[in-house]
Amino acid sequence: MYLQRNGFGVYYTRIPLSKNARDNGFPHTVRISLKTKCRKTASERNAVVSIHVLEFLKRESSFSSREVFDRDIKALRSALHGFFEGTVAFLPFDSIRFENQSLSAFEKAAPSDTTTKPSSYRDFAWLIRAYMRDKKKTAVTKKYLQQVEGRLAPLRGFFNGRNPRTLKLTDGMKYQQHLVENEWRPKTVKEYMSVARQLCDWCVRMEYLRRNPFDGVKPILSEKKAAHEQREIWTASQLEALLAQKSFSTRGSFDDMWIPFIILHTGLRPGEVCQLRVTDVRQCEETGIWYFHVSDEGPKQRIKTPNARRDVPINQVLLNKGFLDYLRRRKQDRKTQLFNCSATGKDDDWSRNFTQRFNRFLANRLGYESGNRPGAYSLRHTFINALKQSDRPEHVVADIVGHSKRAITFDRYGKPAGLAKKAAVINSVNFF
Repeated sequence: MYLQRNGFGVYYTRIPLSKNARDNGFPHTVRISLKTKCRKTASERNAVVSIHVLEFLKRESSFSSREVFDRDIKALRSALHGFFEGTVAFLPFDSIRFENQSLSAFEKAAPSDTTTKPSSYRDFAWLIRAYMRDKKKTAVTKKYLQQVEGRLAPLRGFFNGRNPRTLKLTDGMKYQQHLVENEWRPKTVKEYMSVARQLCDWCVRMEYLRRNPFDGVKPILSEKKAAHEQREIWTASQLEALLAQKSFSTRGSFDDMWIPFIILHTGLRPGEVCQLRVTDVRQCEETGIWYFHVSDEGPKQRIKTPNARRDVPINQVLLNKGFLDYLRRRKQDRKTQLFNCSATGKDDDWSRNFTQRFNRFLANRLGYESGNRPGAYSLRHTFINALKQSDRPEHVVADIVGHSKRAITFDRYGKPAGLAKKAAVINSVNFF
């Protein structure tokens, strides 16, 4: 049996099956998520899971057929998860009466052994399902939805059996203390609390809740760095060293030259640049301004949030360096994509190959150590920081970089700034 961690940092137990079982059509391993990112909690749960899965594997009836095996291991997995979240009071092998019963029978019987929830209110499990259905209707990525759902899981378990409409500020404070006890970093606790607060904000708007129990909850743990200090930016000397490299001239790769240039001078996210099509580079008939059309209209194109759907003027610096000549060559070659990028992996990540290549470039050519250097995304932060330092209007900057506006009046009633206003702000930035 092995305690391992997936790509999202969540621990799981992996138990390999015997060669004889594999030869007879059964899976190679059994994997059970431990529903936690805390190693201490994971170690404790790993022991519980191992005992029950090994007991399950000892039963001859478990291997009567692949269908029975899959059905019963699914039931056991659900029981273990319910036990971790507090929705199941005991586990199948904790009681002698389950000794000769199918685990699927336990799965059906388990709800009757737990406290029956009143039907007069919607619990957090229901609210989270409704919230996730609503989120799926918006233009967000599958990875983002998985992240949100994962961060809401502790909420469902902590308030199991409670009517959400009765929760108060003190309950929100207790939940934060529960997260802190997992020995998470302050930033992680803050992220989980933020998602819980957003869920309850939505519930208040939908009139499922009278108030948000997380409003007014102050962080218990303080972060060592201020928000602006957590964002790496490129210094003037670092940019000078970067732009002096061969890749940033016409002798290098066009992708490796134009993608960083565009991020640095428009504030687009790396993924937004890499997914651009040739037809996403447009010129306004009225003003003659060239701009990037950022959207999720093309195949596998995506945007982070609804605010990310926008038109961003092309910095005059890019035009002076011959960007339109590059665009013309791509059109002549009948290319669909503006760059030689493609959606990669199960999450259709457009920027993965470029960012990996860029990180290798930083390590091999500039000698920057991993974890202690600015990266591709830092070029975007550098652009935003330059606008901030020059006191540009915040609502115009938000329209350019695809952020929501802090003031509700601007966010709900204000129309996006026009191309001319955005172009004036963008053209004030020049890192050469």
